[in-house]
Amino acid sequence: MKKILIGSLFVAAAVFLFFFHAGQIPLWSSDEGRFGEIAREMWESKNFVIPTFNGIIYLDKPILAPLLTSFSYGAFGVNALSTRLAPILSALLGLLVTFLFVRKLFDLRTAAYAAAILATTFGYVMVGRFAVIDMIMTFFLTVCLFSLLTAYLPRQSRYYLLAYAFMGLAFLTKGLFGIVIPGLIFLAFLTWRKDLAEMTKMRLGWGILIIAAIILPWLI
Repeated sequence: MKKILIGSLFVAAAVFLFFFHAGQIPLWSSDEGRFGEIAREMWESKNFVIPTFNGIIYLDKPILAPLLTSFSYGAFGVNALSTRLAPILSALLGLLVTFLFVRKLFDLRTAAYAAAILATTFGYVMVGRFAVIDMIMTFFLTVCLFSLLTAYLPRQSRYYLLAYAFMGLAFLTKGLFGIVIPGLIFLAFLTWRKDLAEMTKMRLGWGILIIAAIILPWLI
């Protein structure tokens, strides 16, 4: 009962932390304004394939972040909270997956500490409260890296497939960065463990197919 109460209080505090005044504070930076305008034009034009900014094709970043925000506009109208909703939800989901994966890899106490530390990290909270793509990207990379670690440590290789799926989603958020960064991190980890032979067990063929299935439809 005590654990349920503490967990409920943590969830309530996290929701308050990210949603407090998120709809009252105007879009205050050029990044927020650009992020919101691309999504607004996407929703108004119903062109969910090629993003534009001030009517000009804008392909500096892939499609997923403005696509999510355009759906938010469709559901809740064009306003500051709708513009920030995808990053806010990504931040909250990031806390959840941190707790779940750390509990799976270690124990409940460690998972609670991990989630609490993340929720009280200034940079994480600030980025999660504003309309930029970084928190959406952070969520995808978090799930990807935890999946790689879970596939390796408890030897549950199906998690490699989940990692590849989130690499694809990360690519659709910020390009090759979403594949290269987790790949290099895991390669460095395997090198440190002196276990590069693990690469033969990572279902790389399936990984290529999964990533391709996610990113190619938009690229084509």
